[in-house]
Amino acid sequence: HVTGQPALALRNVLVDYAGRTNGAVIVQSHGDTEALMSIIERSEIAHSATSGVQLNYRATLKGNTFRGNVLAGVSVTTSGSGEISGNVFTENGRSIIHRGTSNTVLRDNVAIGNTNNPILYCATINSPQEWLRDIPREIDCRVQMTTSSLKLQPGLVLLFGSSKEMVIDAGTLEAQGVIFTSNLP
Repeated sequence: HVTGQPALALRNVLVDYAGRTNGAVIVQSHGDTEALMSIIERSEIAHSATSGVQLNYRATLKGNTFRGNVLAGVSVTTSGSGEISGNVFTENGRSIIHRGTSNTVLRDNVAIGNTNNPILYCATINSPQEWLRDIPREIDCRVQMTTSSLKLQPGLVLLFGSSKEMVIDAGTLEAQGVIFTSNLP
């Protein structure tokens, strides 16, 4: 696998059949690196035994193809901000797994032909966030807002699993034209 420590730049590359026990590409921080952000763009990340990219630190993923990764195209576990935009997710176990508390901007992505197309989302919301209309998000836990605001863009689809919920303990939720529905058939 390829590890970014912390300013990784991959452009126009193919990462194929990497990531046997971790992501094929792992973006992580080492020390005080607040000003640095990794970027992966116009690349193909394919056939990882886990996730194509594992984000443990903030990064920009733009214009990539994630294909045939067993777990997911991208797994987000970070608390730093970043952007995932204009990517294509196909033939993965899932498009994106988002378990980080970061305000990761998701926009203009396409998920088609994955075992599960929706983004799997499970995290506490403790910083201001805006969720843009993008790939539907499947809520897979008790999503809790503790201190902040969440703005949901019109057209966004949120799918809730059995006994899953979004709880607003503090802060504000702004939603207009959003679809809240079940992930059950």
